[in-house]
Amino acid sequence: MTAEREDRLSALASRWLGGKPSRMATPFVAIASPSWRGVDAEIIRAERGEQAVMIKAWLPDTRFYIDTDHASRVTCAAAEHRLAPAVHEYAAEYPALVMEALGDEWRVARLEDVDESGTREAIFAAFKSLERLTTRPHCQWGCAAVNHQLGELLPQAASAGRFPATQLAHWRDFVARATAAIRAVGVDQRLIHGDANLSNLMLHDNGSVRLLDFDMAGLADPFQQLGCCLMEYCDSEATAREAFEQWCGYFDEREYQRAMVYAMLDDLRWGLIAQRLSDLSPRRYQEFGKYASWRLWRFSTWLERDSAARLRAIGAAR
Repeated sequence: MTAEREDRLSALASRWLGGKPSRMATPFVAIASPSWRGVDAEIIRAERGEQAVMIKAWLPDTRFYIDTDHASRVTCAAAEHRLAPAVHEYAAEYPALVMEALGDEWRVARLEDVDESGTREAIFAAFKSLERLTTRPHCQWGCAAVNHQLGELLPQAASAGRFPATQLAHWRDFVARATAAIRAVGVDQRLIHGDANLSNLMLHDNGSVRLLDFDMAGLADPFQQLGCCLMEYCDSEATAREAFEQWCGYFDEREYQRAMVYAMLDDLRWGLIAQRLSDLSPRRYQEFGKYASWRLWRFSTWLERDSAARLRAIGAAR
């Protein structure tokens, strides 16, 4: 962080601390690989005496995939319903959010947490609670459909010349077939978080959950959110099927495959985002390319293994 940027963020924190912060620090190391944590924005904890706030200051190289005005609106709505930490201010000129600093009784979720059924149920409930804000008065939510964003990312990838034309054509064909198969059976639009990364989940000692990072939030098929969770939290098809039933309260093969197809599309999306950042970002210390390779490898593996069967299952007769 440059001295000028630090001074600006210090001034922003001062509005809520009653004076200049005595300490400003990042609570964790931002890494793009093997996980994607703290990459889209600088996360700063600002303290003055016993007071503290958290600042999320988005970075300029993320503008091609994050609408900060929209992300802040969803964050504020979620906070009002206690699904996210309280928001003090959105400063569009930075752009940055000033938020409540959660206490020591809160911690970031770990993979082993979702192995425990009760914790997984609480996490799922938090994601599903966000859907209830779909029709919130005076709110116009943007589109978070993964296929919509891929419609922008794939042409950008073609222009960059990073991938063979035949490979891009193969990916575009799958996106088109997946979109057609899902639309053929009907799509409900709900407000979803859009990202299942465990670093976006805060767990309280009493079992409560708060969601962080609404950068990918918006209106989309709720099975898209479920698919992201299944891919992130489950290490096998068997555990993914169990988690699907826990989320839905029933099991349906067609809807399960629909969720898994969304998970595949999410891998492609994040692979292309990371590759574009690898090409364009001035942050050369981040391993964007390595993260892109992993997400695209996993997508390609699923694509070649049984993607056609998954698409057929979506439209199978009951």
